[in-house]
Amino acid sequence: MRVCWKLSLLCSLYTALFLDLLKHPRWARVYEGEEFALLPCKVAVNVSSSATAVVWDRDEFKIPTVHMRLQSGDDLNAQNQRFKNRTSMRNDALQTGELSLTLRNPTVSDSGTYTCIPRMFGQDQSRITVELKVKEAPPRWPIVLVAVLLPLALLAVGVGVFMFYKYKRMKHPAGMMQQVCPFGWIFIAATQVATSENQSEMMRREKGVLLLDHLGSYCSCW
Repeated sequence: MRVCWKLSLLCSLYTALFLDLLKHPRWARVYEGEEFALLPCKVAVNVSSSATAVVWDRDEFKIPTVHMRLQSGDDLNAQNQRFKNRTSMRNDALQTGELSLTLRNPTVSDSGTYTCIPRMFGQDQSRITVELKVKEAPPRWPIVLVAVLLPLALLAVGVGVFMFYKYKRMKHPAGMMQQVCPFGWIFIAATQVATSENQSEMMRREKGVLLLDHLGSYCSCW
């Protein structure tokens, strides 16, 4: 019974942690060249409002401070120079618990682990780590290639259709029309019409030609 109770408690804790991670993700993914990356961090209002400062650190640097905000505003005197003029937080961050950091113009070298730390008189109240991954921007040449080739392909198709119909008109002058009939061919000339069903002969007229074959003849319509 006690084992079941412990298992139930562990399941509840893991479920709560999983739901918290879904609600407040601890990572950020962007491409190099994007305008900014948002590193999420949210704490309870009673924690942030009682804190005297919130610090974003990157521990692997000799100067770890990425951004610091006091109740009165930003304090960037100890900021690592590689982040100068590139970081910002909400003005009401410590009043609302929304401690997310905006990092402008992210580069691949900005990838790493960042830590959001609310502090009260120098003592850490909590530590929230955020993994930032900045990927190289995907190549643009496939998009440019498609944008160039697609109009050319459409133009080629249009020219091909135009030349096809022009060739057909040259091969069959105006005034002559072909149709498939149940029992033979009918050619309509300007002044004459010749029809036949069961004959196998060739007839010529002044402006029309009739070719019949009761055994089956080759037909092409246009």
